[in-house]
Amino acid sequence: RRQLNRVGGGGGGETPGGAKQMFAEEDELELQGCCTPQAFAFLLPGRGWQTAPLGALSAAFLGLSTHFLSPAATSDAVPGAGGAALSALGWLSVCLAAYSLNARPPPELNAFRSEESPQGLACASRAAHAALCMVPGLLPGAGAAPRALLAALPLLWAAGTLPQADVLAEWALEQALVHLHGGPCAASPLRLACLLALAWAGALAAWALEEYAGRSPALAWAAVSGFALSGDMYPGGG
Repeated sequence: RRQLNRVGGGGGGETPGGAKQMFAEEDELELQGCCTPQAFAFLLPGRGWQTAPLGALSAAFLGLSTHFLSPAATSDAVPGAGGAALSALGWLSVCLAAYSLNARPPPELNAFRSEESPQGLACASRAAHAALCMVPGLLPGAGAAPRALLAALPLLWAAGTLPQADVLAEWALEQALVHLHGGPCAASPLRLACLLALAWAGALAAWALEEYAGRSPALAWAAVSGFALSGDMYPGGG
């Protein structure tokens, strides 16, 4: 956790008033005000190189949310008071997801990796969940189901039932590797990336052989590359 001023120093420090803090927690903070630079630094910590991509992603996400939850779109999908209630709850989900992009991701019950703070694609997990609810809802005839699912996202996040974005992406790519290319399961993201690169290179080479050398060489190459890929010969397994 990010700390600014630690009160008590682990149990034996003195406050400015002189009272001894015998049981002060290590993560207890003392801020001089709500609008001080220290308060803003705690609420909006620096993100380093992730600031620009996450800022662009946040802008796109909020634009999608504004269009999806606009009064006109909501009344067309769910007229009446039910639509207004779903829109209000949907904005709650959007605000929680946007905070993960703009400030810091909250602790997740379903964290796949033991990290002090999520990095990379994991920071956009809640925004990805909300976007997956909103994009189908923009289709004609989607009805109230996407909006109801968006409104229920805070409960699903609290229960830890939704996977993080990086885990979901790795799972989808692994399914494509296994079922489309006939490759083995991947034990790590690096292994998955290498196997996918080999599979796509083999498919591209087979297409080039069919275009310029005929179908027989292409089929022969596809058989050889498919056997090599399915044989789990990549040394990065484990």
